[in-house]
Amino acid sequence: MKQCESVRDAVQQAIAKLGKKVFVLSPIAIGAGNEYLNELGECARRGEVDLTVFSGLTLEKPMLPGGVRAKVLNPIFERIYKDYTTFRFIDECREASSQGKPLPDYLTFTSLYHFPGYLLRIPQQQHVFTAVNFRDTNERFRQKSCNCIVMKVSCRDGKYNCGTNSDVMIHAMRDVKKNNGVVMLLDNKNVPYVYGSADIPDELIDFVVKSDEPLYVMPHQALTVVEHAIGNYVSEIIPDGATLQIGIGQMADAIGFWMAKKGRTGINGWSELLSPSFLYMIKKGVINRKDEHNVLLTGAFIVGNEELYKFASENPDVRMTSVHETNNKEFIQRIPNFHAVNSTLQADLFSQAASEGFFKKDQYVQYTGIGGQFEFQESAMKSEGGKSILCLRAVNRTESGKPVASSIVPFLKNVISVPRNKMDCVVTEYGWRQVRFGTIHERASAMIELADSAYQKDLLKAARKMNLVDASYAIPKECRNNTWASLVAKFGAIAKEVPYPLGLGIDLAKYSTDGEKAMLAAVREGAGLLKKIKLLRNLNRERKEMAKNIN
Repeated sequence: MKQCESVRDAVQQAIAKLGKKVFVLSPIAIGAGNEYLNELGECARRGEVDLTVFSGLTLEKPMLPGGVRAKVLNPIFERIYKDYTTFRFIDECREASSQGKPLPDYLTFTSLYHFPGYLLRIPQQQHVFTAVNFRDTNERFRQKSCNCIVMKVSCRDGKYNCGTNSDVMIHAMRDVKKNNGVVMLLDNKNVPYVYGSADIPDELIDFVVKSDEPLYVMPHQALTVVEHAIGNYVSEIIPDGATLQIGIGQMADAIGFWMAKKGRTGINGWSELLSPSFLYMIKKGVINRKDEHNVLLTGAFIVGNEELYKFASENPDVRMTSVHETNNKEFIQRIPNFHAVNSTLQADLFSQAASEGFFKKDQYVQYTGIGGQFEFQESAMKSEGGKSILCLRAVNRTESGKPVASSIVPFLKNVISVPRNKMDCVVTEYGWRQVRFGTIHERASAMIELADSAYQKDLLKAARKMNLVDASYAIPKECRNNTWASLVAKFGAIAKEVPYPLGLGIDLAKYSTDGEKAMLAAVREGAGLLKKIKLLRNLNRERKEMAKNIN
């Protein structure tokens, strides 16, 4: 192990050992070694190396498209994330794609899990997406002769630790060393030092550089009546005393909120991803049962905010291990009442689900990746008393709630992520049904009853045409009012009162000017158009003065 003065120094020594061909692995999300990737990228740009980068969930600085919200928020985002190092190649690809130019080709980038919607912005990169379950990625790295690892880590008393990413990294380091490769670490004081199986043996480490940039923080999105409805129904399914797996985002936030609102207790957390919703449920007394390892949470990687990272650090209630344990059916099936909750994009009348992408004008769009979804979906069904719960927004809508397209279709023209024989509980904003072991009729009728009423007649017609339902079947009366208006009547008040149950995830006020704070307050309080226009003019004047002072 060698301490280096700079990233450039470490990279040059690594290249001297590796030679021309470099296949580098950077961990998913928070632990990504972007400073090393950028330096290796510059070497590739100069023709010094033939570089392939393999990663997942490559994080970008938030940037809203045009409009008033973008005008107000994007400058604030710039201040919040100004010290975070992104992977420069991705920034260049995004800029080139937006201008209709060819993507840079000085390196090859491939990913196992894209940030949702990434390939809508950079569709040219879809061809190098790698479809793989998270637990199988180590085999993929070995197959491709991965010879370099770069990542952020923590250090306590001279011991290096995987921190936010114990997922596949120790296994990958061992494989890289067997391949006579190099492991390069960024020692960052902000990375949590976690207990479990995250310590890195010294013999696996080649180069270490000290770098204390802030960790990426994931902003929360507001919950609408749709997410509140789904969170409510999911919390009905999960009993006290269950072991719970969830992901991140609106669904996870809604589930955490409604688990607390319903007074659920005795829960233990076991998930590949530890997100802010888990911390919320601990603070609310939902997660308060320790497992056989004497911990409240078991996970493989962490994505969230500063509060979550600090909570996980040196916390005996948190155990970090690899996905070869968290996502493994052999472990999960031995845990009673294991409830796995995941999201999907589309489902059909056979109860098959497509969670990775969709077709747009006859072209396939890889929207995200499968991650560990199928592994949890299958494993939870083997747990005594366990359930697999798949959440689906029944319809794509406009902001005003008008239905645009049904997410429940007669037959999927798509990549199947969950086949019908592995489907258990399906939840939409209109309720839930358990279809495990269901007949063809039971599955088709369940999906019709969970659909938006704007599409139910067409779905029933298609079901009859495909001979999926009994001739006597009629949509139950209580399912014929699956409308936006019914959602607003049931959940409108709570959605208005609690749009951000877990907070914003980022401290907007800390980085906002007086004019921006006034504008944000007006939006939050539902101020009228004239007041917003006046405040926007004030904000424009304030920013012009700021720019003048800088110049």
